Amino acid sequence: MSSARSRSRNAQASRARILECATDLFLQRGYEGTSILEVAAQAGYTSGAVYRHFPSKSLLMVAVVRHALAHLPPVLSADTERQPLRSIVALMMTFARADMRDVRALTIALNTAPDDSTIRDMQEDFGVSRAEQIGRLIAAGEGDSAVATVDQKARLVMLILLGLCHIDGVAPELCDSAAMETMLHGVVTGLFGAGRAPAAQ
Repeated sequence: MSSARSRSRNAQASRARILECATDLFLQRGYEGTSILEVAAQAGYTSGAVYRHFPSKSLLMVAVVRHALAHLPPVLSADTERQPLRSIVALMMTFARADMRDVRALTIALNTAPDDSTIRDMQEDFGVSRAEQIGRLIAAGEGDSAVATVDQKARLVMLILLGLCHIDGVAPELCDSAAMETMLHGVVTGLFGAGRAPAAQ
């Protein structure tokens, strides 16, 4: 029994080490510039050991991105549904935080990776599920504006989130800034109407 637990712990440790090294390499070199052989070398394993955990580079990339995104706060919770539109601004600001730089870079790497069914499935799963959750918040906090459907507004929020992933190259001074939060409040006010849009704090 103890040897089985030990093997399980070793497998978890090796998987975590591979994910850590793969994350570093994907951030430094992008998806196409990183090979399984290089990940294995940096992790101190053989390429066969990496393939036992991740049968393809695309599956490794998806695991890296899922691990990074796991640190994002949930879109839907009791708190977010009480103040839905304020929560949309908070979600946008999460993507503009300085400590989310790696998440932004990995999101860009994922969305610029070559067309691959595994990566495409991840993109669609993340995009559709987040858009649906954001749509629920929009529906709960809808103001008088009727410029677009709830689904269109949810997809626009997703586009803004993807755009914020480029903040480090376009406007790094806006990371964690009050100016960015004020602008995002303005965007949400324009989208949902002034009646129930969140007030800046």
